[in-house]
Amino acid sequence: MSFQPEKTVDHVKDTYFKMSITTPIGIDLGTTYSCVAAWFDQHNRVKILSNEQGNNITPSCVASNDNEFLVGEGAKNQITTNHSNTVFDVKRMMGTRFSDTRLQNDLQSWPFKVIEGPRNMPIIVLEHMGVNKEFSAEKISSMILKNLKEAAEAYLGTTVKDAVITVPAYFSGGTFDVSLLTISREGTISVKAVGGDTHLGGEDFDKAMVDHCVQEFRKRHMKDISKNARAMGRLKVAFLVGGSTRIPKIQQMLEEFFDGKPLYKSINADEAVAYGAAVLAANLGGNGSKAIKHLILLDVTSLSLGVESKGRYMGVLIPRNTPIPTMKEQYRVTMHDNQVSMDVCVYQGECNETKDNIFLDKFTLHGVPPAPAGKEEMKVRFSIDANGILDVSAELVSTGNKRSMVIAGSGNVSKDDIEKMLKKVELP
Repeated sequence: MSFQPEKTVDHVKDTYFKMSITTPIGIDLGTTYSCVAAWFDQHNRVKILSNEQGNNITPSCVASNDNEFLVGEGAKNQITTNHSNTVFDVKRMMGTRFSDTRLQNDLQSWPFKVIEGPRNMPIIVLEHMGVNKEFSAEKISSMILKNLKEAAEAYLGTTVKDAVITVPAYFSGGTFDVSLLTISREGTISVKAVGGDTHLGGEDFDKAMVDHCVQEFRKRHMKDISKNARAMGRLKVAFLVGGSTRIPKIQQMLEEFFDGKPLYKSINADEAVAYGAAVLAANLGGNGSKAIKHLILLDVTSLSLGVESKGRYMGVLIPRNTPIPTMKEQYRVTMHDNQVSMDVCVYQGECNETKDNIFLDKFTLHGVPPAPAGKEEMKVRFSIDANGILDVSAELVSTGNKRSMVIAGSGNVSKDDIEKMLKKVELP
């Protein structure tokens, strides 16, 4: 698999964009298509980096045949003849359990094989050189990212060592993500709230149209083609579009919500996310113009974070949509006489009782001096950095005894878990 760009007219025109220094890139890892971009200091702008076929977006597909693995355009182009060994929609599987209801529904429309792996993880099975090989969703995604990185290196003519990769608030779907933010004149971008639906992306509209065609064919010809992987693969190619932001109804609803203000449509919807990632990459790498270097991105937490209180209740330290980085502290007291240890159980969610929220991790602080209930205090601190990494620490006030742990994500949390939890509460 070669990633050297062909000597097309477009690439000849763009040679003045080539750079001789290491350049951080921005990558939009999409469910249907992916895109890569970089900031160019000499032209004070972002450039979307085309792939070896000269296209600005690359299909998020991986395929296997008797000789090699294909990624992107090559994988998509042979889907009708090699449907059972061509993987797409892989982002839907990331962060899910094999038993999740939505994943099981998705499996009905996928021509490739997915089995249950360790810890209830979905595992993709592809035939390669006559042997079945197993891949996690993350491994398939890494192949797509590697393709984008190598295409960027070929385009830039330099090694890429740093990248900003965009992901949705939650994996497990073709996503329709919404972020509400403000941008100050000084260049501070403050995210006020985030939300979305992992099954309301462009890929879901594709699936709805494919299902409609299957039903119409059944009515007119009395034949069910839903079990014909080749036919379903051909329909899939016909509707491989994505991009919910182009839907007129979505645009209309947005304009109505913001009192008739016109939408800003000058940026290509397929490229907008990679564009923003490239700007952030330049900012973090110390590149770009003065305006880029002074940009400040203030993100928020997608769900509340807290510890279990009184054995069943959620004691929130960091509420949902709190700007990060942030640090919060809370004091806990012993519940029993002569208690010698105190547990710190960390949860994520919006429900009053922890059983309805998402358990993340726990530790126990030992060495509590025996005393009457409520006498000994423990200070719990939650600290989230700009990358969303949560550091949890607990310190016994009387002795200074301390323990801590780091939580890099929300654990093996599926979208089903999140949606079941959110349905129980009315979110602001």
